[in-house]
Amino acid sequence: MPNGLGRERLAGMTDRNFKKELNYYVYNDPEYSEDIETIDYDCLIGIITELFHTSGKLEDKVDELNPNPRSSWDR
Repeated sequence: MPNGLGRERLAGMTDRNFKKELNYYVYNDPEYSEDIETIDYDCLIGIITELFHTSGKLEDKVDELNPNPRSSWDR
């Protein structure tokens, strides 16, 4: 991909430990003898927000590289 939109740019997102960022853990419920998985939903919302902003920046970069985009609605 041209001008920094390749794998090197996106590698930072995939190198992250999302289980750690989400405070993911599993514990055994002694009453029902089941494994319970939990995450911190505030952290999840933060990651989704970050991803949303990153995708917006990528869209802006694509628009910058292709000033006359052809929309699927124009076909």
